[in-house]
Amino acid sequence: MLNLVFAEVERDDRAMYKVTDDVIRDEISSIAKSSLVESTDPSDLRHMCTYGEIDARDFSAVIMPFLDLRPADVFYDLGCGTGKIVLHVALETLCAVSKGMELMLNRVVEGHRALARAERLCPSIVPHKTIRIVHGDLCCPPDEVNMADATVVFINNVVFPPALM
Repeated sequence: MLNLVFAEVERDDRAMYKVTDDVIRDEISSIAKSSLVESTDPSDLRHMCTYGEIDARDFSAVIMPFLDLRPADVFYDLGCGTGKIVLHVALETLCAVSKGMELMLNRVVEGHRALARAERLCPSIVPHKTIRIVHGDLCCPPDEVNMADATVVFINNVVFPPALM
Protein backbone atom coordinates (compact mmCIF):
# COMPACT_ATOMS: atom_id res chain seq x y z
CA MET A 1 0.00 0.00 0.00
CA LEU A 2 2.82 2.42 0.83
CA ASN A 3 4.21 1.96 -2.69
CA LEU A 4 0.93 3.25 -4.12
CA VAL A 5 0.71 6.09 -1.61
CA PHE A 6 4.26 7.25 -2.41
CA ALA A 7 4.19 6.49 -6.15
CA GLU A 8 5.10 10.04 -7.22
CA VAL A 9 7.98 10.30 -4.77
CA GLU A 10 9.37 6.90 -5.73
CA ARG A 11 9.39 7.75 -9.45
CA ASP A 12 11.91 10.55 -9.08
CA ASP A 13 12.93 11.99 -5.73
CA ARG A 14 16.30 13.41 -6.80
CA ALA A 15 15.13 17.03 -6.77
CA MET A 16 13.71 16.70 -3.27
CA TYR A 17 17.04 15.53 -1.89
CA LYS A 18 19.22 17.97 -3.84
CA VAL A 19 20.11 20.32 -1.02
CA THR A 20 21.96 23.59 -1.53
CA ASP A 21 22.32 26.57 0.80
CA ASP A 22 19.66 28.42 -1.26
CA VAL A 23 17.25 25.48 -1.10
CA ILE A 24 17.63 25.22 2.67
CA ARG A 25 17.12 28.96 3.13
CA ASP A 26 13.94 28.87 1.01
CA GLU A 27 12.55 25.67 2.53
CA ILE A 28 12.88 26.82 6.16
CA SER A 29 12.07 30.51 5.68
CA SER A 30 8.45 30.28 6.85
CA ILE A 31 8.88 28.51 10.21
CA ALA A 32 10.05 29.50 13.66
CA LYS A 33 13.61 28.28 14.02
CA SER A 34 15.54 27.29 17.11
CA SER A 35 18.79 28.97 18.03
CA LEU A 36 20.52 25.73 16.99
CA VAL A 37 19.23 25.99 13.42
CA GLU A 38 19.82 29.76 13.32
CA SER A 39 23.42 29.42 14.50
CA THR A 40 24.41 26.37 12.46
CA ASP A 41 26.88 27.02 9.68
CA PRO A 42 25.13 26.67 6.28
CA SER A 43 27.41 23.84 5.16
CA ASP A 44 26.72 21.92 8.40
CA LEU A 45 22.98 22.52 8.03
CA ARG A 46 23.15 21.27 4.44
CA HIS A 47 24.91 18.13 5.68
CA MET A 48 22.22 17.60 8.36
CA CYS A 49 19.45 17.95 5.75
CA THR A 50 21.01 15.61 3.20
CA TYR A 51 19.63 12.20 3.93
CA GLY A 52 17.19 9.70 2.51
CA GLU A 53 14.16 7.87 3.71
CA ILE A 54 14.48 4.60 5.58
CA ASP A 55 13.10 1.48 3.95
CA ALA A 56 9.53 0.87 5.14
CA ARG A 57 9.89 -2.92 4.83
CA ASP A 58 12.91 -2.88 7.14
CA PHE A 59 11.10 -0.58 9.56
CA SER A 60 8.17 -3.01 9.58
CA ALA A 61 10.32 -6.09 10.09
CA VAL A 62 12.89 -4.74 12.56
CA ILE A 63 11.55 -1.73 14.45
CA MET A 64 7.76 -2.06 14.44
CA PRO A 65 7.70 -5.22 16.62
CA PHE A 66 9.69 -3.41 19.35
CA LEU A 67 7.26 -0.50 19.37
CA ASP A 68 4.18 -2.63 20.09
CA LEU A 69 1.94 0.34 19.26
CA ARG A 70 -1.52 0.33 20.85
CA PRO A 71 -4.61 2.46 20.16
CA ALA A 72 -3.77 4.87 23.01
CA ASP A 73 -0.22 5.54 21.74
CA VAL A 74 0.75 8.80 20.10
CA PHE A 75 3.61 8.24 17.64
CA TYR A 76 5.99 11.00 16.50
CA ASP A 77 8.60 10.84 13.75
CA LEU A 78 10.95 13.82 14.09
CA GLY A 79 12.66 14.58 10.82
CA CYS A 80 9.94 12.60 9.05
CA GLY A 81 10.95 13.48 5.49
CA THR A 82 7.97 12.73 3.26
CA GLY A 83 6.13 11.00 6.10
CA LYS A 84 6.56 7.37 5.05
CA ILE A 85 6.97 6.12 8.60
CA VAL A 86 4.14 8.35 9.86
CA LEU A 87 1.79 6.82 7.29
CA HIS A 88 3.22 3.34 7.77
CA VAL A 89 2.40 3.50 11.49
CA ALA A 90 -1.08 4.87 10.80
CA LEU A 91 -1.91 2.25 8.16
CA GLU A 92 -0.39 -0.84 9.73
CA THR A 93 -0.74 -0.50 13.50
CA LEU A 94 -3.50 0.05 16.03
CA CYS A 95 -1.98 3.44 16.93
CA ALA A 96 -4.68 6.10 16.45
CA VAL A 97 -2.38 9.14 16.34
CA SER A 98 0.67 9.38 14.10
CA LYS A 99 2.49 12.70 13.63
CA GLY A 100 5.64 13.79 11.88
CA MET A 101 7.68 16.96 11.74
CA GLU A 102 10.14 17.91 9.01
CA LEU A 103 12.38 20.96 8.57
CA MET A 104 12.33 20.92 4.75
CA LEU A 105 9.05 22.22 3.29
CA ASN A 106 9.36 20.34 -0.03
CA ARG A 107 9.35 17.03 1.85
CA VAL A 108 6.31 18.09 3.89
CA VAL A 109 4.47 18.97 0.66
CA GLU A 110 5.23 15.49 -0.72
CA GLY A 111 4.04 14.00 2.56
CA HIS A 112 0.74 15.89 2.26
CA ARG A 113 0.30 14.54 -1.27
CA ALA A 114 0.94 11.01 -0.02
CA LEU A 115 -1.53 11.51 2.84
CA ALA A 116 -4.18 12.66 0.35
CA ARG A 117 -3.57 9.52 -1.73
CA ALA A 118 -3.79 7.39 1.43
CA GLU A 119 -7.14 8.98 2.24
CA ARG A 120 -8.40 7.97 -1.22
CA LEU A 121 -6.85 4.49 -1.24
CA CYS A 122 -7.61 3.52 2.37
CA PRO A 123 -11.02 5.01 3.16
CA SER A 124 -11.69 2.41 5.84
CA ILE A 125 -8.52 3.27 7.82
CA VAL A 126 -7.37 6.86 7.40
CA PRO A 127 -10.56 8.70 8.49
CA HIS A 128 -10.41 6.96 11.86
CA LYS A 129 -6.83 8.07 12.57
CA THR A 130 -5.20 11.38 13.41
CA ILE A 131 -2.34 11.77 10.93
CA ARG A 132 -0.25 14.94 10.70
CA ILE A 133 2.85 15.83 8.70
CA VAL A 134 3.96 19.28 9.80
CA HIS A 135 6.63 21.74 8.72
CA GLY A 136 8.75 22.67 11.73
CA ASP A 137 11.99 22.67 13.66
CA LEU A 138 12.10 19.89 16.26
CA CYS A 139 13.88 22.22 18.71
CA CYS A 140 11.12 24.83 18.28
CA PRO A 141 8.05 22.76 17.36
CA PRO A 142 4.77 24.32 16.22
CA ASP A 143 1.82 23.83 18.59
CA GLU A 144 0.28 21.16 16.35
CA VAL A 145 3.21 18.85 17.13
CA ASN A 146 4.45 20.06 20.50
CA MET A 147 5.17 16.45 21.57
CA ALA A 148 3.54 16.84 25.01
CA ASP A 149 1.19 13.98 24.08
CA ALA A 150 3.91 11.66 22.72
CA THR A 151 4.19 8.08 23.94
CA VAL A 152 6.64 6.96 21.22
CA VAL A 153 9.21 9.20 19.52
CA PHE A 154 11.21 8.03 16.51
CA ILE A 155 14.27 9.88 15.18
CA ASN A 156 16.44 8.49 12.42
CA ASN A 157 19.24 10.77 11.29
CA VAL A 158 22.85 9.72 11.54
CA VAL A 159 24.18 13.20 10.81
CA PHE A 160 22.52 15.22 13.60
CA PRO A 161 25.21 17.02 15.61
CA PRO A 162 25.77 16.06 19.27
CA ALA A 163 24.06 19.29 20.46
CA LEU A 164 20.82 18.16 18.83
CA MET A 165 20.98 14.64 20.19
